[in-house]
Amino acid sequence: MSIIITMSWPLYFKENLIIGNPKNNVGICALWSEKNAFIQNIDKEKFSLCGNLYTIEGINYIVKNILANPRIRYVFLCGADLMKSGDALMNFLEKGVDEQRKIIDSHGFISRTIKNEFLENFRKNVKVVDMRGKETKLKNEIEKLSSGKSSLFCEPVYLKEEKENAPNIYSEEQGYVLRGTAINELWPKILDIIMKFGETKNSEYKLKQKEILNLIAVIENGEKNETDENIQAVGFGHFY
Repeated sequence: MSIIITMSWPLYFKENLIIGNPKNNVGICALWSEKNAFIQNIDKEKFSLCGNLYTIEGINYIVKNILANPRIRYVFLCGADLMKSGDALMNFLEKGVDEQRKIIDSHGFISRTIKNEFLENFRKNVKVVDMRGKETKLKNEIEKLSSGKSSLFCEPVYLKEEKENAPNIYSEEQGYVLRGTAINELWPKILDIIMKFGETKNSEYKLKQKEILNLIAVIENGEKNETDENIQAVGFGHFY
């Protein structure tokens, strides 16, 4: 069995990825960190591609890109896991998804555009090597597993993007005030306002985002707890 890698691969976010040797069996996921910092001392022949994983939704594109080039057997996970997307990737590989396509023990979902048989084939044949906190050993660990002669674990699958765009609801420009006794009570309400009335824009990471300005959350008669402090760190002025 052979595969011809065309200029169309990777299928998604090619302009944001560092391409090495497409016939190699290693991919590198730098999460929220600067990806160039991890590969500056690694020969590009030792990996297939290197990119970031900012959100859990991005796992869908990792799966689709690898299914289109199923020589990749190892994904080395490194860098800062600011949105727990790395944890979600680990949970997806180790535990799978439930009937609603939610990643078990994580908040994200896997797209229904990826058939179950493809998901299971991916989980069976691709291993995530967790190097978070051990990045100084990354080069050595990659060299142990890297191979430019990896066989395919399945026939290449090219899954196109199928977007389900939610309609925007427009309103007069105004400020929003939400009230509650704790931030963990207000947070779902904040997200609801963003999704309904937020303006769709492109983010600096070339992903779509929804933005709300002038939103104020007021905590009334509540006591601050650990959850409140963690969420307060996000800030209340500019939401995505």
